[in-house]
Amino acid sequence: MYKLVSLLKKKKEPIPWAYIDRCEAESDNRAARTSQSSSNNSSNKSSNSSNSKKNVNSNNSNASNTITNGGGNSNPNNSTGNHTKKSKDKNKQQHRISSDEDSDDLIPEEIRPISKVVDFSKSERKWLTSLNIPPEILESNLYVLINVLNFLSKKEGIYYVLNAQTINGGSTSSSRSNTITSPPLNLQTNNNSNNINNNSNNNNSTPSIGNSLPTSNSTGNLNKSTSSQTSTLSISTTITSTTSQPSPNQDGAFTQTRRRDYNRIFTEPGKYYSFPESESLAMARLITEEEDPSRLFKMSDTCEVSGAFGTVFQVYYNNGQYNNAEVALKKMDHKSERNRRNNLNEIAILRYLKHPNIVSYINSYEKNDEEIWMVMEYMDGGTIRDAITNFTFTEKYVAHVIKQVLHALEYLHSLNIAHRDLKSANIMINSKAEVKLIDFGFSIDFTHLKADTHMCGSPFWMSPEQIQEKPHTLSVDIWSLGMVVAEMMKGIVPHHKSRIKAMFLTGAVGITFNKEKKYSAHWSNELFDFLSSCLQMDPAKRPTATQLLQHPFIATAATKAEMLDILPLIFMSKSISKLSVKES
Repeated sequence: MYKLVSLLKKKKEPIPWAYIDRCEAESDNRAARTSQSSSNNSSNKSSNSSNSKKNVNSNNSNASNTITNGGGNSNPNNSTGNHTKKSKDKNKQQHRISSDEDSDDLIPEEIRPISKVVDFSKSERKWLTSLNIPPEILESNLYVLINVLNFLSKKEGIYYVLNAQTINGGSTSSSRSNTITSPPLNLQTNNNSNNINNNSNNNNSTPSIGNSLPTSNSTGNLNKSTSSQTSTLSISTTITSTTSQPSPNQDGAFTQTRRRDYNRIFTEPGKYYSFPESESLAMARLITEEEDPSRLFKMSDTCEVSGAFGTVFQVYYNNGQYNNAEVALKKMDHKSERNRRNNLNEIAILRYLKHPNIVSYINSYEKNDEEIWMVMEYMDGGTIRDAITNFTFTEKYVAHVIKQVLHALEYLHSLNIAHRDLKSANIMINSKAEVKLIDFGFSIDFTHLKADTHMCGSPFWMSPEQIQEKPHTLSVDIWSLGMVVAEMMKGIVPHHKSRIKAMFLTGAVGITFNKEKKYSAHWSNELFDFLSSCLQMDPAKRPTATQLLQHPFIATAATKAEMLDILPLIFMSKSISKLSVKES
């Protein structure tokens, strides 16, 4: 009985915000990736002995993704409370490595109602104070803070709710509902699951046509902003009252949110397989049957990139078509229903896309019914994130990289596809000075969707409307592009030491820059205007990728020959990054 009481007490303790607010240093990430690489290699040898455990996990896939601080729904063996602090830290690190930011079905163990900042625990208020955010901004944008906390802490089993009367401007109530409710489905599933659904009005050979959502115009006609506002990297403390309404989850109850295409597998713009009804058809179309695909590849020791949906390795292809070819192999967990849908959707999107500034898809294989191995072209120069870490870009080289990214976005948006996770770690370069986008795990087809409200992506690059849980469309990629520009110029993203502060200020007051700052005194007026255009709080005021390609800043881009001249330095930065991983 004593152990049970202790366990229940632990569950009510506040989660450590220092943990969820951590700055994900690139060196820490790479060290974790190396550890994951070793575990992946060893897992193949022990697959037979772990089958029983896998069966248990498959039946509880949703619950197994939740990190519990005091036991909760974790393994019953953990309820003894005899684990050491070291083992707990190790388990937390393993959860961070294996989990992603797009969890659709996590049910919180505890719901915490919040009416004012004072309702947070003493330690939480102390942490907020340390972030140096003006109290009046916190109070007037409390729903933004709650959205941020729920996004960052959902793996901890905690859910914050804003009192409904507070939203409406009324007095707070001491009696709050902790009811967990489920939302209505946003999509209608086609009963004929053996055919590709097609929302297009054009005639084609597809036997079955199903309509799931009303059509809408693309946001590609957004007007270019003419704003020439000046600003500062540290957010201006001038309070501008936001007119945005709180998200629908702030009613004292927990509501599951899913991406609107959660029951679809992309085939081409406007067409999709119903999921899970037609999962087998999608697998047959997208995945190559192979008893043991590992015999086709010679693996390297460390991974290249780790993302939300998998880890990418440098490998050598040993089959006849690509004999000894250097390629990138992305290993994706394929056990849970959510992961299976996301994996197939990402493969289908990348398989369809054909553009010189998007990484080329080669093939995909299934490994032991547990992993999907997706093969892509190998980008030997590494990510722009790697380059920024050890190399300082001047404006013309930043403009060159951004120009190539804009060409990719122009192509994507012409298909009504949003990337939704654009950041420096998802932009790569090769020895030919070609810049290409990778990682389409969060991508969504907006051909027949009005918008999506699902909060997804990477914290520092996420747009205000996503953080506010407002409907968002293609323009989220333009905001993220502006953050990449700022990161390339300064070497770090704004408020890089705190995810809570970065996301909250983005959603509450936005990100602005000031030429009077010492770090930006040498930036050109064209660069400031480009940033101002991309980082508009109102997504309707952001220019399109096509419009940005005509911006004066892009006209200053370095030539390909000039880019080739600095490639040795960029490649050296990648080598330095790899050495730092080995030393750690």
